[in-house]
Amino acid sequence: MKSSSSRSSNRAATITEAVLVREARDRGPVRLPANRADEFIALFNRLYEGVGLELQEPEPTEPEPIEPEQKKIPGSPGTTG
Repeated sequence: MKSSSSRSSNRAATITEAVLVREARDRGPVRLPANRADEFIALFNRLYEGVGLELQEPEPTEPEPIEPEQKKIPGSPGTTG
């Protein structure tokens, strides 16, 4: 049995989600097949373009910066105790 960590690292390089778009408006996320997701998107778009549906890769987003937690030192200003 393979460990889940090796499988998850292989999936990191593949497309896992797409956005369903209709009439230039996002309608929601779509989970893609693990294999050949790019081919799935192309086939979906060919089949459903006549009714105005399209799958698109989501726009990359920058993660929110994480503020480091400030340590409170007893006896310093702003702390009690």
